[in-house]
Amino acid sequence: MTKIILVRHGQTAWTSENRIQGWLDIKLNEKGLRQAKRIAKELKKKKIKAIYSSELSRAYETAKIIARPHKLKVKKNINLNELNQGKWQGLLVKEAKNLKPGVHEVPTYIDKEVA
Repeated sequence: MTKIILVRHGQTAWTSENRIQGWLDIKLNEKGLRQAKRIAKELKKKKIKAIYSSELSRAYETAKIIARPHKLKVKKNINLNELNQGKWQGLLVKEAKNLKPGVHEVPTYIDKEVA
């Protein structure tokens, strides 16, 4: 059976600020590099056959750090890139919420049981 392990990229300056990155290529910060090294250490114990990443440097750098102990080459795939957030890219989440109130709220039907 094939298992898939999903790992989110390490922290960037923008994620620490709660800023929307989208397709903008923001690099890992020092904390993000430490996070990537920590998950790589945990995943070193696993038998990993392939590693895929988005083309954005924050994800690719995280993936390369994880790939090192397995002696694997990271395969970039544009389909794994974050969604393009358009005019919201670069904005703080609270700024985006002010542009379109309610857009970040979870619909109430999600919490209700479906018959």
